[in-house]
Amino acid sequence: MIIKSQGDYIVGGAQNDSQPFEMLVTALPADSQIGLIDRLMNRAMSEKPKLAQQADKLARWFVARILVLSVLVFIGWYIVDPSQAIWATVAVLVATCPCALSLATPIALTVATNRLASYGFLTTRGHTLQTLAEITHVAFDKTGTLTYGKPNLLNIELLKDNDIATATDEQKDTVLAIAAALEVGSRHPIAHALLTAAYQLHLPSTQALQHYPAGGVEAMIDGVLYRIGHVDFALNDADADNDMVIDLVSQRASSAVVLSCQQNDSVTWQALACFYFNDKVRDSAKAMLDTLKELGIETVMLTGDPSPQALVLAESLGMHSAYNGLSPTDKVTHIQKLQAEGGVVLMVGDGINDAPVLAAADVSTSIAGAADLAQVSSDSIILNGQIDAITAAKRISDKTERIIKQNFRWALIYNGSVLIPAALGYVPPWLAAIGMSLSSLFVVLNALRLKRA
Repeated sequence: MIIKSQGDYIVGGAQNDSQPFEMLVTALPADSQIGLIDRLMNRAMSEKPKLAQQADKLARWFVARILVLSVLVFIGWYIVDPSQAIWATVAVLVATCPCALSLATPIALTVATNRLASYGFLTTRGHTLQTLAEITHVAFDKTGTLTYGKPNLLNIELLKDNDIATATDEQKDTVLAIAAALEVGSRHPIAHALLTAAYQLHLPSTQALQHYPAGGVEAMIDGVLYRIGHVDFALNDADADNDMVIDLVSQRASSAVVLSCQQNDSVTWQALACFYFNDKVRDSAKAMLDTLKELGIETVMLTGDPSPQALVLAESLGMHSAYNGLSPTDKVTHIQKLQAEGGVVLMVGDGINDAPVLAAADVSTSIAGAADLAQVSSDSIILNGQIDAITAAKRISDKTERIIKQNFRWALIYNGSVLIPAALGYVPPWLAAIGMSLSSLFVVLNALRLKRA
């Protein structure tokens, strides 16, 4: 979250999660940040893959030498039999035309890209397929990546050291209505979970609503000042008696917020209730991680969530290692450490905080609907949250690499084997044309096998 005050610039496409404001538009859409993002995406999609560049380079090298050889064939036949010189030269040029060589890579990449799209995996940079075939590690963010990023309310714990002493349904509804009233207008996932849970409850009106970035919300309700947020904010971490313990493990929760209040002009914040939330793991996450493990690829969790439940989640999913409470810089450091050890890393994330590590990884993917900066920083996008598309992408990239190598070998073997007979006059031009066409057809049909990957 970024704090803005009067006179500050606001990036086009930014999202306001709290208080309303007025702004002055100073740039046309084409010159806005969103316009820049659009141009970056178009540029990325127009990049030529490294394999295609290598194929073009090889084709240029091959053509240059064939032209020189054709001149020598013409001179040789002109000396031996001038009537056959032109036909032998044409046969050499047609038979050794590098059509199959030039088609070997782009046709396979085109079919593979379309096949990946059918799995909901869109590549946005040219090197994606080639690098996917080389990965040794896959690093995941947690919230919104391995989980849905849509927490639901698990339990409301009424705290016994205040007026609300017994956990009756009516009292739970009371504190839930207060908490939801504080979160009206917020687009934070926790706010959405509270408002969803408080559906059909009467929400009290609030005054002097104030949002505290990275803290929570404060507002006045019926003359009482309330706060909701993480425990240090809700109970004011400056208070010496802030010894409240939130037990996420026993609650099987991934996160929690505390509702507190100040009464009778007291300066001390009193805890009223603790709300426990759980963010459901994506249905396909476990199967996807198991498949990666079978392929010999190590999986790592890199999450900013400081709760111990993040590590419990990673262990339950069978991940090789997990690190929680990481800053964006910490995530980049972990990626660079893996790369220094010879690893080729795929990073999967979704938030603005993931943008640096997505850019630092060898290849990266973000979840559709993620922050714009994350999507621009990544090399591919997963649609509909189907992260099992990662295993499909790995399988298709491996097969694409094999087929490209097969196409290269075929093109080189065919051109090399037909060259000498054509130069010696054993291959007429019409037969050379048929052979060249069949060679190109073989390359195309071989690449089309990717449609069944």
